[in-house]
Amino acid sequence: AITSTTLTSSSHTKINDHASYQSNYLKRIGFSQAETDALTSNKPNMDDLQRLLSGHLTSVPFENMDQHEHPAHGDGTPLIPRKQKLPSLDVLQSLEKIINRNRGGFCFELNLSFNWLLTSLGYNTRIALADVSCNQPVPAHVVILVEDLIDVPVLVDVGFGTPGVCNVLLPVKFGVDATKEDLHGDKFEFRRDDRTDRFDT
Repeated sequence: AITSTTLTSSSHTKINDHASYQSNYLKRIGFSQAETDALTSNKPNMDDLQRLLSGHLTSVPFENMDQHEHPAHGDGTPLIPRKQKLPSLDVLQSLEKIINRNRGGFCFELNLSFNWLLTSLGYNTRIALADVSCNQPVPAHVVILVEDLIDVPVLVDVGFGTPGVCNVLLPVKFGVDATKEDLHGDKFEFRRDDRTDRFDT
């Protein structure tokens, strides 16, 4: 479920070396320098957005390794202790983790970082609170809504937690004709939830 409430966009995060972060982020998700030059010269469009989405999903994993104890090298090795500090929602720290440390993250880290990349490329975006399960009392997920590419917002999600899932742009339209299918055959559609101010996908 996706709520009508939106969070403040991360596009206002002040990053001193903006061009370097953007270039290295694109390199991290598989874009060559020539592809980066072409991408940055284009106006925002659906084809490039799909390429960015696919590149991110196949390059940056959903992971929460910092929140668990685990051995470094097989059996008998002392556990690496779980970090006492919770993962940060600061976009700069998430960018550092993804770009410079070659790591992934959980949904908030991934979608806030990808949102930063999109806004740096000129996309008009919003971050929306969401649920993975409609039974959750409090939204525990976030997604990105990209505006102004077509006649309705387009939902993008790089932080769902299952590799390859959601590798499809999802225009926020209702009805059978609006059903979208990804490369794995998973089908997505939006349904209004009349009990709340939410809609489901």
